Amino acid sequence: MIPAASRRELARRCAPFAAAAAIAFALVPIGTEVRWPEYTAAVALTALCVAAVYLLPWRRLWGTLSVVPVLGFLVAVALLRDAAGGAAAGISVLTLLPVVWCALYHRRSHLILVLGAVLVFFVVPPLLIGGAGYPLAGMRQGAVTAVVGTVLGLTIQRLVQRIRADAARSEEQRLELQRLARESDHLLAELDRVASTDMLTGLANRRAWTEWLADGVARDEPFAIAMLDLDHFKTYNDSHGHAGGDALLAEAAAVWTVALGDDGRVARVGGEEFAVLLGARDAEAVIERLREATPFHQTVSAGIAVWDGREPADATMRRADDALYTAKRGGRDRCVVAMSELTLN
Repeated sequence: MIPAASRRELARRCAPFAAAAAIAFALVPIGTEVRWPEYTAAVALTALCVAAVYLLPWRRLWGTLSVVPVLGFLVAVALLRDAAGGAAAGISVLTLLPVVWCALYHRRSHLILVLGAVLVFFVVPPLLIGGAGYPLAGMRQGAVTAVVGTVLGLTIQRLVQRIRADAARSEEQRLELQRLARESDHLLAELDRVASTDMLTGLANRRAWTEWLADGVARDEPFAIAMLDLDHFKTYNDSHGHAGGDALLAEAAAVWTVALGDDGRVARVGGEEFAVLLGARDAEAVIERLREATPFHQTVSAGIAVWDGREPADATMRRADDALYTAKRGGRDRCVVAMSELTLN
């Protein structure tokens, strides 16, 4: 079976040709004495050819068989011509319909086959039947029609091939543009990720942290900022080397991320300084959980500030920073909560 979409396309293709044939068939009996058996046979054969084009699975029969309905229509036109009295019936122009159809929708070999059939349409009756109905002068008309049909068919087919080639190139260009657009989107996303990521720890960097704060203020819901600083990091770095210091930073980032879970997000905003964005409720307990998870038996100082719903986010961050330095001045390895109009529950 032909898919529904193909049937709709076939119907769209057949419609103008079927309409032209129907008009010709309707006009023939007007003012002309016709032989009705032949006329009826011509109508039936035409309908059969149109139905064959529409219904049969020509996609699976796209060899020479696909031109059979086209040749059948030429036979129907021959019957119609004979029913209307022969060459003088004035319907021979209908032979151009199969030529145009093949030029549009068939291969070159089919077009040549149909052009040969058109020549037979005009040449054979004068030779075999002759008389007043088919004078030898009709062969001249056949030759002219064959020449015109050849020029018309080949020109149409060349234009169709050019249009199809242009359409194929346009489709290739469209697909290439889509591919480039996807690559560009992927590259931009990767650049944005790199620009927002601390390469050593894999955490968000200060750029991403600034965006987090802006989003937190925009949601207009209470949140807390915690600033964390590894105690005596310079001493650790000097004694273990830069590689050891980097390992401490990376491991701290990893274990804090796990310990934090869904309770917040952590970013590296300085050398050994980290920032945590979390909900206002239980913020101190969450930070204590992070401090306890600090690796390599190292300690960390922390300062917490809760956004009061009015101040700029950077002001809240400064208060958290002040609380951090208070913790350091107080002996390190502790958490200090900045004064706030909100209380931490």
